[in-house]
Amino acid sequence: MAHRDVEELKAEYPDAGWRDRFSRVCDLVEILADCFISDNYAISDALNDAILLTPAGLAVREKLAAKHDVPAKEAKLMCALTIGHSELFVDVDKIDICKLVAAIGGELAKGRIRFPYIFGRGLYDRYAELHEDEKDSLTVEETTSLIGPLPPGVFQYGYYTVGPFGLQEAPTCRSLQSVRHVPAYHCSRTTCRSIHPVLLETSQAAPINREREKLSALLRGASEEPAEWWPFAAAVSGLADSHFGDQKTATLIPIVGDCLALPELRMLVADLFDTTSGTLRSAVAPFF
Repeated sequence: MAHRDVEELKAEYPDAGWRDRFSRVCDLVEILADCFISDNYAISDALNDAILLTPAGLAVREKLAAKHDVPAKEAKLMCALTIGHSELFVDVDKIDICKLVAAIGGELAKGRIRFPYIFGRGLYDRYAELHEDEKDSLTVEETTSLIGPLPPGVFQYGYYTVGPFGLQEAPTCRSLQSVRHVPAYHCSRTTCRSIHPVLLETSQAAPINREREKLSALLRGASEEPAEWWPFAAAVSGLADSHFGDQKTATLIPIVGDCLALPELRMLVADLFDTTSGTLRSAVAPFF
C-alpha cells in the first residue's frame, strides 16, 4: 500500500467519534511507551486482555511469535505500542477504552510502571542523598532507586493524567509528556547556577523492550509504506494546532509545580473549589 499522509488519513477517517477514540487510544499507548519499568517487568493479564488488534495487527503478532520467538503477550503489546504501519494494528472500533484505562491504572497503582516526580525539590534532594558525583546518566537500578520513594510523577497525555491518584481522565485535553532528562544537581562550578539534568533509564532487559528490535526489523522489511498515524493523532486531537493557551503547558504547569509554596497551593485549590461552580469538586470527588 502506498504511503498515506495526514490529509489522506483525515479523508479516510472523517467520523468525529472515531477520531476521538483513536486519539484517546494513542494517548494511552503513549503513556505505556513513556513509563519506566524494571528488568523483571511482566505484562499483566488485565493489560493483555484490554488490547485488541486488527487483522493486520494479529498477522504481525503471529509472525513475531511463530518466526521470531517473541512471547505472545510481548508481541501483542509491541504491536499496540507501534499503533500501525500501512494499516492500523490496534482495533479502535472494538477496544474497550474504559477497560484499557483500568488496566493501565492498575499498573500505576501497583508501581509496576512509574513516572518521575519532577516538581519541587524532592528529586533534587534524593539525588544528593544517593550520589556524591555528577552523572550524565543513571543505570536502571539507579533510576529505580532515585524515583522509587518519590510520589508518582504528574503528566498529562491528551485527556489522561498520571500522578498520585493513578490514571485519571481530565476535562481538558493537554500535552505534558514525561521526560527522560530530569533536573538533578548543581555542578561544582561556583559561578554556575543551573540545575543540571541526568538521563534516567528504563529497562532494556525486560522482554517488552528486549524484543522490540525484532518488530522494527520486520516492519523495515515490509513492502508497504507506513502511514502517518502518529501525526494524524496529533492533528485530530487538536494539540498540534494549540500554539497558545493552557493546552501548551511549558509555562503554566512549572509555575504551579515549582513556584508556589504548599500554603499557596492550598490557597489556590481552595479558591478553585469556591469559584468553579462545583465543577472541580465533582471532578476530584472520585479520588477520595
